[in-house]
Amino acid sequence: MTFGEKLKKKRIECCLTQNDLANKIHVSPSTISLYESDEREPTLSTLVAIANTLQVSSDYLLGLSEFPQGNGVSEDYFKTLIEEMKKIISQKNPDIEKQKRKP
Repeated sequence: MTFGEKLKKKRIECCLTQNDLANKIHVSPSTISLYESDEREPTLSTLVAIANTLQVSSDYLLGLSEFPQGNGVSEDYFKTLIEEMKKIISQKNPDIEKQKRKP
């Protein structure tokens, strides 16, 4: 997916028109149209404004990350990691499970 395609997708998900986004980041609606059609690239400061307005990472918009929030790690990964850590801790110290069960 290109920068323009991602920009348009996220803009629509945020229920913003091209005009709405343009007003929020202080560019013209035609500039947004050019970005979305990949005919023009934003400056660094405009890219940051777009990312902040759409609540995504600039890495996502630029195709450097597949994760819109930019941390590169999914919530499921964190849940799995926490469960694995709990298993390791309880194996190392079985008394922890007994202590958790006491009222």
